[in-house]
This record gives sequence, C-alpha cells and structure tokens, in this order.
Amino acid sequence: MALDDRITKPEQLKLASAEGPSNLQCEAWQMSKASNASVDATVKALSGDKPIEGPHKAEIDKQFGGQAGFIRQMGNDLRTQYNLPADAPPEQLYRKMAADAVALFPHMNRAEKAAGLASLQLDGTAIKDEGKVFKALIDRDRRDAGLPVLSLAELKANKCSAMKETEVAAHLTAYKDAVKNGIKLDYN
Repeated sequence: MALDDRITKPEQLKLASAEGPSNLQCEAWQMSKASNASVDATVKALSGDKPIEGPHKAEIDKQFGGQAGFIRQMGNDLRTQYNLPADAPPEQLYRKMAADAVALFPHMNRAEKAAGLASLQLDGTAIKDEGKVFKALIDRDRRDAGLPVLSLAELKANKCSAMKETEVAAHLTAYKDAVKNGIKLDYN
C-alpha cells in the first residue's frame, strides 16, 4: 500500500495557519531579478488588458524603462529603505514595514497618527501589535489595488504567491498615480 501524500486545500489552509509564514515556506520572489515578462504577466493578471494612461506616462516610462522597470525599482527602493537584501521576499518586507511602523508611531504628531490609523484601519491599541500592523499593511495595499482582502491562511497558501501579488499590486498603484500625477520630489 502506497502512502497518499496529497494534501487537500482545507488541510493546506489548516497547516498554513498553524505554522505561520516563514521565508522557507514562502517563495523568495526576487523583485530585483524578475524579468519584465514576469512582472508584466503579474500586472496583466492584476489589471487585465486595459492600458494605463496619464499625462506623465511618457516621462515615467522613459525614466524607469517602462511599467515593469518602475515596479521593479519601487521594490528595490523599499528593500533599500528598510535595510533588506535585494532578494528579500515580500513577506520579509511587510514584516519590516510593520516593525518600523510600530516603532515610529509613538514619535508621530497627532495628525500623522490619525492619518496612519485611518490608512491602516486600526485603533490606538492595535497599532502596537506588529502582527496586526503586518496584516493591516497588506490589507491596505490589497484594498488600494482593488484586490480582495485575504486571511493570513490565504496569504500563506501557494508558497505565498498572494504576498507577491500584493507587493506588485502596491507598486502598480504607485505607477498609476505617478502616470496620472507625476512624481513629487521631497527635498528634505
């Protein structure tokens, strides 16, 4: 009698929620090494065939080498900003973002705190919990991109491909904004 090592979807979700995501479970999709075709395929899956247009499209595409170049650069810039290696998976990036948000929150002024809580849809108590902030950051990026909010188990399933999708969707949202409104420079 052969052993049946197939795991059903309900069992996968149960195992994922019991173990939690880890860099070993989640694919380490390397934004910095992703081909244009890979990024474009993910973008197409997210937004369909509808072209993204705006008054700044030509200058943005020229500066970054197109939509895929912009998305890749945003991923690289975030990893640099958070002192992560270029090949850090999206899960690690979101965890670092959550840790930094929790650490910075007490030092913000009242208006910044209100804006941050509203953006993440959290209250003053939840903002102190890195796990809740981690989930809230992902939820916000998915909402902003028009994607459904997923449970942690759903985010962990399929080698965390939903985490990759979330990160690309967040950068795609930034691309749409840049094409429409240009890139604002902060000289501080």
